[in-house]
Order: sequence, then structure tokens, then C-alpha cells
Amino acid sequence: MPREPARHALRDGNALIGRLLYSLRQRGVTVLTNTKVDALHQGANGAVEAVSLSQVNERRRIAIAGGVILASGGFNRHPRRRAEMLPGADPAWCSGAPGHAGSAQDLALNAGARFGEGTLSNAFWVPVSIRTRADGTEAVWRRCFRTSSWIEASRA
Repeated sequence: MPREPARHALRDGNALIGRLLYSLRQRGVTVLTNTKVDALHQGANGAVEAVSLSQVNERRRIAIAGGVILASGGFNRHPRRRAEMLPGADPAWCSGAPGHAGSAQDLALNAGARFGEGTLSNAFWVPVSIRTRADGTEAVWRRCFRTSSWIEASRA
């Protein structure tokens, strides 16, 4: 029997977030979107016990029972961190979204987190092409390979 074509394909970071979202929904976890984390609040032992959030005109502080997942992209648009951790990498060739400015990483670092050490590189490198759109602006297009992480989802 032929396989039905996928309606949506998730790959790389989107695949990881897609699986996380699926698991959270199965467990009845509330997921907030279009929400900015303004601060992580630590208890006496250093563990994050609350987060301050803002959505449009609403701000609130939420207690944390088990942990915090900061799924916010990378630091490829954070000028200082990019220069420190990826010296010589031209930002014009970066396929990361403009919002990948490392703000969640800044919060985590201020709460005592640290970047791992001893790796060959501080980036996941992929071949890219720079293309000119019809409106004259440039876009960085990431080339995908069969070895990329994929999750395919079709409508049920």
C-alpha cells in the first residue's frame, strides 16, 4: 500500500520541539506561546523556583514545581557571544532566525548555568546558500540532507 504523503515535515530543532510539544500535550501540561520569560527566580539552594512572564499587556510570576525548559533557539544573533564562541564566522551566512539572540541563555547564565566545554565546535554547521528574493532582499537557505532529523506528521 503506498504511503500517504506527509502534510508537514519537521526537521532539526522543529522536530525536537514537535516531539516535546506532543509529549507535553499527552500529559496535560499547559504550554504558553507568544510569551517572554523576563526573569528566573532562584531559591536559597540556587534552584529556579519561579519565572516571571509577560504576554502582551499581562505580567505574572509562576512557581516552578519540577523544572524549566528554555526552548528558544540559539545565540547566532547575539553579537558578543557569536564573536566569542564562533570567531570568524560571518553572520551574513547564518540561517538562524533573527530572534535567536540568546536572551534565554543570558537568563540561564545569570542563574548559574554554563556552556559545556571540550567540544570540537560551538555550532551545528550545515551548508547554506544565499539567495535573492523577488523583493531584492537576501535569504539564507539551509540545505538539508537525508541524514537530518525528521519527524513527518500527517493529518489524522
